[in-house]
Parts: sequence; C-alpha cells; structure tokens
Amino acid sequence: MQKGDIHIKIILALTCAGFIGFVMLSNPMMLIGYDIWEHIGIIDKLIRGLDPEMHRNLWHKSWAIIFKISKIYDIFEIAIIIHRAQFLITGILIYYSSKLMFESILYQSNSSRTANLNFNNSNHDNIIQSLAISSTLVWFTVIGTVSTFQQAWIMWYSVNYQITLPILMLAISLLLNIFIINHNDGTFYLKLSLSILLLALVYFYHAAELAYLVFYIPIFVVIFVSKEGILKYWKFIVLVFALLFFALQNYTDRKPELIQLLINGDMNSIVDNIRKYGQYNVNGGNRRIANWNEMYILSLLVVIPMMLYANIKKILPQLKASLFVLLSLVFCFIPNFIYTAGIASLVSYAEIVNRYYFASFIHLVVPLFVYVFTFNKFKHAHAFVVFACTFCIIFILYSYSKTSSNKTYFYNILSIKNSIKPLTIGDDMGPDRIKFISSQIELAKIGPAANKIIYCANYRDSYVIKYILRQDNVYFERRRHSTLTDCQNYASNNGYIPFEIH
Repeated sequence: MQKGDIHIKIILALTCAGFIGFVMLSNPMMLIGYDIWEHIGIIDKLIRGLDPEMHRNLWHKSWAIIFKISKIYDIFEIAIIIHRAQFLITGILIYYSSKLMFESILYQSNSSRTANLNFNNSNHDNIIQSLAISSTLVWFTVIGTVSTFQQAWIMWYSVNYQITLPILMLAISLLLNIFIINHNDGTFYLKLSLSILLLALVYFYHAAELAYLVFYIPIFVVIFVSKEGILKYWKFIVLVFALLFFALQNYTDRKPELIQLLINGDMNSIVDNIRKYGQYNVNGGNRRIANWNEMYILSLLVVIPMMLYANIKKILPQLKASLFVLLSLVFCFIPNFIYTAGIASLVSYAEIVNRYYFASFIHLVVPLFVYVFTFNKFKHAHAFVVFACTFCIIFILYSYSKTSSNKTYFYNILSIKNSIKPLTIGDDMGPDRIKFISSQIELAKIGPAANKIIYCANYRDSYVIKYILRQDNVYFERRRHSTLTDCQNYASNNGYIPFEIH
C-alpha cells in the first residue's frame, strides 16, 4: 500500500469516527412552535394506533413501526433517535452523491488512462474520496434556513420527511454517472435500478422534492440530447417519462396548481399567478438572506472562471459533467426573480420556493476550485481535504467578523455546534413546569364532567399538553398564538367545559 493510500484511509477513518461521535452527542432542535412537534406527534399517534389526520404519512409510518417493534414510546427519545439516525444517513447520502459526481467529472476512459503516462489509478481514487469528504463538509455548512433564527439545513430538517432531499441528490448523481461513464450492462442496470428505487422513495415519502426534476430534466436534455444519445438511451428516456406520468397521475396529495390550470386551459390564471407568486418570493418569501452567505456567494463567483480555466488547461476530463454542476446552480437564482420564482411556485408552492436553494450541487464548487487550481501541485490527495477545510475556517472567521454584513454561514455552523448542548424545549419549559401542568390535568380528570373538558392554556403550554402529555382535548393552534378568549369561545360553541391551565 502506497503512502498516499494510507493517508487517505486515515483521513477517511478519522472523518467517519469524528462524524459518528459528534452525531451521537447531537440533539434535535425541539423548541416549542416548530414543525418537529407535528411530525413527532403524528408518529406518536401511529404508535398508539390513532388516526394521525394527515394523508402524507408514509415516512411517519416507517418510523412508527420501528418504535412500536422496539417498544420505544418516550417523545424525546423518539426525537433524538430520528435526529441522529437521519443525520448519519444524510452524511452517507451526500458523501456518495459527491463521490459519484466527482467520478463523473474526473472520469477517464481506459484508452485515456493508458495514453497518460502520469496517470495513477490509486491516487485518482484517493483524490475522488478526498473531494467527496470535502464536499460533504461544505454541504452541511453552506445551506440553511430561517424563521425566527438561522439554522443549518440538517438542524431544521433532521426530524422530518425532507431527508428526501439528499436521497434525490444521490439519485441524480447516479443518473449523471450512468450517462458519463461507460459501464457494462450489469453495472448500468444496477445503477439505473438504484436511482429509480431512490426516486420512488422520494415520491412516497415527500414528493415535493420531485419538483426539482422539472428543472433538472431540461439540464440533462441540454447537455446530453443528440441523435446518438437518443439512440443509445431511448429505453431510459421512455422509462423516465413513463415514471413521471405515473407520478403525476397518481399523486393526489397537494397536486401542483400548474397541472390543474393546464388541464382547465386557464392560461390567464397561469400568467397572473406566476406574477403574484413571483412577487411574493422576491419581496422576502424566498428567504434569500438565509442562504446567500459568504461561502454560497464565493462559490457562485468563482465557478465560471474556474470552469473556463479548467477547460483551457484540460484539467477536467468530462466537460459535460462539469457543465451539469454549473447548470445546477440555476437553483440558486430561481427564487430571486419574479418569473422563475412564479413558475417554481406553480410547480410546487409559493411558500416553499425558498427550498429551491437547497437543490443545486453548489457544495461541489469549493472542493473543485481547490482541485483545479492546485492540479499537479500536490503529490497526495489528502491535501485537498486540508485546503477545503482551510477555506471553511476562513469563511467561518469572516462570517463571524464585524466586516461581514451577513453572518448566516457562521450561524449555520453555530446551530450544528449547539446541537451537542442538553436538549431543551424552551427557556421556561423545564421538568418542573411540565410536572405542574401534568398535575393540573390530573386534577381536571377527577370531576364528573371530565369527558367534556377542554384545556385552555397559553401557546407554549398547549404544546406540552398536546404532545408531551398526549391530551387531545386541548385548544391548540399550531401556527397562531391563541388567547384564553379564543378557547372559551370555542368551548362555548362546541359544548365543552373550559379548564384553564396557568
């Protein structure tokens, strides 16, 4: 085994050990008022055999089966297990997605390898692994979102069915790999089958991510469609369109507005809604500030000069694969312009167009930049990991500095770091408060009219009553801070007896 092989294996082993160790100490973001409570509540209902009152619940059912078999019923334990499991799974998915992408970008045919006297197969594989590790690190830190405060993507969606995003990215990476690399039939159909299986998982768990394919399919068409390509991949093309047709015909949960408007032939509404939804996003609905951090902007600034330099110097063997990464960055801009944001809103929904920022392969750019401009300058592949980490550290420091007007990159990393703190649901919602609320509920159950009681509490206490203490007879509005008067009016109109929790 060569020295470079040993170095990269050590780096990979240390990275894996460090990642697993960190994740095993990490806790989910469970502050009261956020979506995690709804998802945990649905899983809890399914475990108890109750109707979750949510049509799109296959992801929840999958976890409910696991916890039911394992006899795990504690709300906090369920949240921690899902968070850590999906944190690990996401890391694995993004690593292999990145690895497949770099295999495609740096692929050289056997004849090219033979002609290149300097080609070292072992070092080539090590470089790909190094770039994949670096890209995974960047992915975890570069994308995030915000409502009341900034969070890295993984902290916002770790207990959520949107694990379908990294699943989709692996499926797309597999498809690109199929197009670029000359596989034998066995490998070709194995990778194709795996990509279809992953797309099916996305469809059944959270099909909203499939909306990104509306933009990715034209990218594939622009890059790969030719007379020879159609003849070579006609079976694949027919299969993809058949699957998309099946998905559109059978997906009944929140069908995109565009489909119904096209069926009705209502072109005026299409144009009007594109403008209306686009304006909503451009005026702040796109949450641009949460994503356009320093690393994000740097990646967008350097990508075209990097591609031009790489093409002139013949550094990246597969121009089409590199072009695919470049064109994927269109997702960084879709939410920022009225017409693109409007079209994306009709394909998905105006309120979630900000998620299009997550769908690009922007996390490959910085490691690829390091590779292109240090090409043939380093003997060992692990240098690329060191340089990529150095870039991240520089941008963390800059993001934290007074010079930076946008500190979201720093806040993304801070949110991940803070996940190893003890689990909390709010500053004033400790065990004593939960015990007090529980004692009040037990007191309410003593009376003869207990079955007619509805609990009236403030917004935060109502979460404890509904999700932690599992009381469905509580006046609860997930998106609004309701008042005691709201609860009393509801009780009066529906024949309940209000019981106030103070």
